[in-house]
Amino acid sequence: MRAEATTSAGARATLVPDAFTPVLALALRDADPSVVGRAAQGLGALGDVRSVPMLIPALDRMSGEITAFDRVQQALMRLLEEPRAHTSQEWRRIWSQRGAALLERRSGGTPPR
Repeated sequence: MRAEATTSAGARATLVPDAFTPVLALALRDADPSVVGRAAQGLGALGDVRSVPMLIPALDRMSGEITAFDRVQQALMRLLEEPRAHTSQEWRRIWSQRGAALLERRSGGTPPR
């Protein structure tokens, strides 16, 4: 049930992204891997880089859950414009190097590629 609700929230999120980002971010902390994976998928689809710091710990927690882990990886790849998956430590390094510029771009600077 929670997984379906998370999928529904992710689908609607594109209509009002700022309203759904907190809901999906909260779902990243769920104990159910399918909820976490679907929340990550929704956050990746939204393209809101503010969710990166929440996705990295979810990646650590989902390391034994193939589908959820893959969905978190895909969201991080999309948000950080990376062509391949990384370890959580590498994602932290990439975020520390690029996060400020991506956040600035989101707030009205250069549009994303």
